Amino acid sequence: MPETGPRVLHASLVPRISQGIATQLVLERRAVQALGIPWETALFSPRSSLEPFPEPINMGPPDLRQASGGSMPDRVVTNIRLRRAFYSWLAVRESEFDVILLRYSVHDRAQARFVQRSHAFTGLVHHAFEVDELRGLDGVTGRVRAGLESRIGPSSIGGADLIVGVTDEIAQHEVSRVDGLRTPVLVYPNGGPDAVEPVADERVATPHLLCASSYFSPWQGVDLLLDSLSSCPRDFVLHLAGELSSRDAAAAVGDSRVVVHGSLTQAQMRDLAAVCWAGISSLAIERQGFRTACPLKVREYLSMGLPVVGNHDEVLPVDFPFYVKGGPDIASILDAADRWRSVPRSVVAQASLPLISKKAIVKDFYADLARLVESRP
Repeated sequence: MPETGPRVLHASLVPRISQGIATQLVLERRAVQALGIPWETALFSPRSSLEPFPEPINMGPPDLRQASGGSMPDRVVTNIRLRRAFYSWLAVRESEFDVILLRYSVHDRAQARFVQRSHAFTGLVHHAFEVDELRGLDGVTGRVRAGLESRIGPSSIGGADLIVGVTDEIAQHEVSRVDGLRTPVLVYPNGGPDAVEPVADERVATPHLLCASSYFSPWQGVDLLLDSLSSCPRDFVLHLAGELSSRDAAAAVGDSRVVVHGSLTQAQMRDLAAVCWAGISSLAIERQGFRTACPLKVREYLSMGLPVVGNHDEVLPVDFPFYVKGGPDIASILDAADRWRSVPRSVVAQASLPLISKKAIVKDFYADLARLVESRP
């Protein structure tokens, strides 16, 4: 496909990178290259243990390391340096593009100034109800940051030419934060690999369940899931892969059926998934204030051939057989896993591919974006 149409920059300022975000950006970069779309994907993030990425997408200062357990002043200095580098880079590059999409940055006055003055068609890409998400953080910091976002956020949203959400619910919510706003919205869901990559099938008689996240935030509902274990007499193994809160970590050690792995590499995650009957998505999405979600982990589970249970509505078709909406109850999750026990990994992955392929998602989104830009007066 020839490189025609609007030139797009999708730039993400991410103070703390996760494997999920990095994977999405890498998949996006591969998709636009395969499609021949004039689109550049760029990340600004401190260097972390996730480096090096398989593609050179991190444009952040090479000497800026991700603060891990450092003091608050150190983290503040790191974030200030990162933001200065990001917006200086944007100022130099913006004239090269017709459309600039920014991953939404909370309570960011520099972002507000950029979208208000930029001559490019600017869009903000939202992945959550930001105020609710910040309120869900522990302690005073979360409440303070939520207050800042409530005051500063509308300046960014009101100055943008386009609001993008990973779900329509999120996009419409963001528009509603500014009274009388008529900004157009588009949906750009998260996606998965563009080829079937099922893991080996090493399932045994005892059900193994996988619950994975970079960090288990409150809306993951791990606390509710762990609370349900005491009422279930069945034999099973629940694998928790990711960083747990101190409360959840303490609860996890109280049941011998729970195995806590900490953070895993992609290769380690695939090895663990091979023994699992099903994957567990977010189980308390209402803590973020919404009903519909498009979690990265669901796409990752499905691409590996694992059916999924979560408590949120999905952007997948309602009759899709390998995602079941359910609550944070281990017994009902095991019931779903039992029903899927005989389904081959390849069947799950193949059925999922047309729905989660990042290449297909990017192609459709770019077509919608091009029509919107061309229709501008």
